[in-house]
Amino acid sequence: MLTNLESTDKLPSMSVFSQFATATKLMQPHFEQALEKLIPHVTCIVSDGFLSWTLESANKFGIHRLFYFGMSGYSTAISQQVALNRLLSGPEPDDDLITVTRLNLHSIRFSRRDIIETVGSDIKGFGIIPSEFLVGGEELRFEKRVGERGIIVREWVNQLEILKHESVKGFVSHCGSNSVLESICSEVPILAWPIMAEQPLNARMVVEEIKIDLQVETCNGSERDAEERETGETERKRERPEGER
Repeated sequence: MLTNLESTDKLPSMSVFSQFATATKLMQPHFEQALEKLIPHVTCIVSDGFLSWTLESANKFGIHRLFYFGMSGYSTAISQQVALNRLLSGPEPDDDLITVTRLNLHSIRFSRRDIIETVGSDIKGFGIIPSEFLVGGEELRFEKRVGERGIIVREWVNQLEILKHESVKGFVSHCGSNSVLESICSEVPILAWPIMAEQPLNARMVVEEIKIDLQVETCNGSERDAEERETGETERKRERPEGER
């Protein structure tokens, strides 16, 4: 059972993110109490796309709700088409491919696994703030593997400046929307390694649709290999007796 967790960096695994996002609804009564007390009165709410319950609060008080979705415009459009056409409504396995037609111009195929986590979020309300407006013991083993071949940066850096540096010839990326946009603008090819959320959609866009990058081939063929290995390791730790961990 997950308790006393206030941010995603405290989660034991990102595989439980959906449970964490659902649990935020427990804050709704306290959120609404705060709305009632604020002076001057609130006229608009801007909330994360995963906090869909904020729309109920906005309607209750008769105010507008804008939501921010961290996905790229491309991934959002694909997810909306999947939801509108109920492409995930069947009993087929997650690895089965489905065809998504965009703007009646062309089609691209995705596995159900790629998009199953990105649809279903509440996109109703007054409007959307797209992410493109934004500019944007394991650690020790990783540090040892890197050695003197590279630099591990733990603080914030300006990724766009790094990508524009003349010595940078490629970018191994999980394909978050900002990273993809900045890499394309800097004309740096991506070696795509998507892990979670809409990253597999972004990876398919740059690899299969606009054909400017390559993708890492994972050991089990799944584009969510890293996330699945993390989930498996978490489950194995839970199953082992306390003294063997």
